[in-house]
Amino acid sequence: MMTIMSIGLSMYVVENKKSVNILKFIYFVFTLYVTIYLLLGNTLRDISEVSSENFFSAMFLFLSILVVTANYYWSSKILIYPGILTLIVSFIALTRSSIIASLLLFLLLIFIKFSYRFNKAQLIIIFLAVITTILIFVGKIEDLIFNVLYRYGTRSSFIESQRLNIWEDYFSDFDIIKFIFGDGTGEHVYGGFINLHNSYLMYHQTFGILIIGIIILFVVSMVYAFYSKKYTYAILLTVLLVRIGFDEVMLVWAYDYVLITVILCIYLDKKKQIKLE
Repeated sequence: MMTIMSIGLSMYVVENKKSVNILKFIYFVFTLYVTIYLLLGNTLRDISEVSSENFFSAMFLFLSILVVTANYYWSSKILIYPGILTLIVSFIALTRSSIIASLLLFLLLIFIKFSYRFNKAQLIIIFLAVITTILIFVGKIEDLIFNVLYRYGTRSSFIESQRLNIWEDYFSDFDIIKFIFGDGTGEHVYGGFINLHNSYLMYHQTFGILIIGIIILFVVSMVYAFYSKKYTYAILLTVLLVRIGFDEVMLVWAYDYVLITVILCIYLDKKKQIKLE
């Protein structure tokens, strides 16, 4: 039922041009609400009793990608501000996966939006200038970056994660039966958690080998997007696929319509992408 609803929402976006203005309005209201909520001294965790900073930052990322996708599909214009807002929310939430995904989204959108204005030599000069500026900037705010990466002392390492223990535990008794049929729909504990923190593994746990078909669809869509020079959609799909690998947030879940919308746009959008020289 959730999948059918997601397909319906996605079809509305690609079949109705008014959906862009509706999504922008929702995005504006939601962003305004979050801004006021934080200014009043609340935290992202307080917004929902069943949410967390990590989950909220993922939700905001998905909404941003949906707005960028719909706007580009109907106008061929690439919006940058959702990437900026998502990056800000991710740093406020201090969630590693969202920081990486939002930074990837922002930088790649900037590259796609402005790359057609410059030749290769100019792009190389701009790239080196940006890297130099970043290195200088990093040196000025080294303490702040350290606090963000280590979440103000609550992490012993930026890379170290309980997720690795969870995934290792999931595969510890992996056999042909588990590969084909998954691990059942009951409550299981992996590495001390019932949440696998990975949408692909969550789907496999419930539906088994069917995850192979899902992954093939993702790969084919990605290859087709690059082959058709639809780089914007390829970037948006890449960011989504990276982000859902670190939490149970998509694949038979509430935000599948975002992923479905991006994939539909890859195949339905017939206009040519800006050529990258």
